[in-house]
Amino acid sequence: MHRILVFGAGRVAGPCVEYLSKFADLEITVVDKSIENAARVVANNPRSRAVAASEIGEFQKLIKETDVVINLLPPNFELGIIKVCIFEKKPLIGVNYVTDAIKSLDTEAVNSGIIVLEETGLDPGIDHMSAVRTIHKIKKERGIILGFYSWCGAIPAPESNTNPLGYKFSWFPTGAVGACVRPARYLREGKEVYIPGDSLMEHYSFKQFANMGWFEEHPNGNSLPYINLYELEGVREIYRGTIRYVGWCETMRKLVLLGLFSEEKRNLKGLSYRQFMANLIGCSNSDDLEKRIADFLKLDAYSTILKKIEWLGLLSEDALPFEYGSNRDVLIDIFLRKLQYEKNERDMIIMQHEYSVFFPEKNEKKKYISYMVDYGKVGEETSISRTTGVPPAIAARLIAEGKIQRKGVCIPVYEDIYNLILPELENMGIKFAEEEVMI
Repeated sequence: MHRILVFGAGRVAGPCVEYLSKFADLEITVVDKSIENAARVVANNPRSRAVAASEIGEFQKLIKETDVVINLLPPNFELGIIKVCIFEKKPLIGVNYVTDAIKSLDTEAVNSGIIVLEETGLDPGIDHMSAVRTIHKIKKERGIILGFYSWCGAIPAPESNTNPLGYKFSWFPTGAVGACVRPARYLREGKEVYIPGDSLMEHYSFKQFANMGWFEEHPNGNSLPYINLYELEGVREIYRGTIRYVGWCETMRKLVLLGLFSEEKRNLKGLSYRQFMANLIGCSNSDDLEKRIADFLKLDAYSTILKKIEWLGLLSEDALPFEYGSNRDVLIDIFLRKLQYEKNERDMIIMQHEYSVFFPEKNEKKKYISYMVDYGKVGEETSISRTTGVPPAIAARLIAEGKIQRKGVCIPVYEDIYNLILPELENMGIKFAEEEVMI
């Protein structure tokens, strides 16, 4: 019997534990600061138990008694848990990005004889494995990759796209909001392109994805490290982007210009939304506010942007829900109330990779396109929770069974890892379609 310890009982934990519970030789312990949340995750799973804990000291006792650790907690817990796992010689699987601090523990992990396998969710995770599998295939066929492009989006399924903003949050919106103002870097025609965070939403374009029609896409973070990560030295173009329904980027850009993404805390006592918005554009009162905002944003009075601002409730006379906070706090609170999924709705994941390849022996150029579309299950689980929670569960099972034996800090870009995880995901319907086009 193998013992699996899962830290975190959020939405991702459900699909993770559900997968592990299918195997009779696995015992699962779910740890969360809330025993109610942990108990909810392990309900109906006879070989699972729930434990309440929130301190590293409590974590260490649990880690000592297990065989494999899965960490689904936020990044601020990651380093401490990894250090305990190294000390107790217990392998760890995580879904967070590898930081320099985590990288620095590689030698210690090797000496301890364990693997610290990070970035095993959806993005990062499935994006790594699916992309590198194709990259390795192209290289084996003696192709030279000139350009690599990758996009991912977690958005409402078409029939659930029922609000004017064309977006809904599968979980707390802090990350998605922050992504609207995150600086971006990518390589285009051999030259580095840098986009400042405060103007990121200006740099979008229309694109067809997964044979599902037209969407918007915008740059996503720093693409340059993926040159080394995916062994793409000599590539002339590399780009990673985010997928949204048409209209999202312009709307977010105008909200940025209004100052709604500011994180500076201030006194909001006694303000209505309308007064709050008037303050943002420097007005002493909220008379004729719609026209003033239109003038401030250089919009026509009938602009869809103004209609969206009104639909969000930002021009209402209702009181703000708190007396102290940032403009971003106000925006996130509104998003939490207005951009949520109803019980009969489902989300959708679109991930697409494109490769521009030259085959010198044949003097041919090809474009490879691979894409995945995955839907949430109405009333059960979201696609983003399933595609984030299942890959680390698969990895944990494989490590427990001795099928993954790599040591040290790593991510799933190696054949001995992705060639085991991707087929299992494909058996569950999480798979890519592929196309080749001569160019």
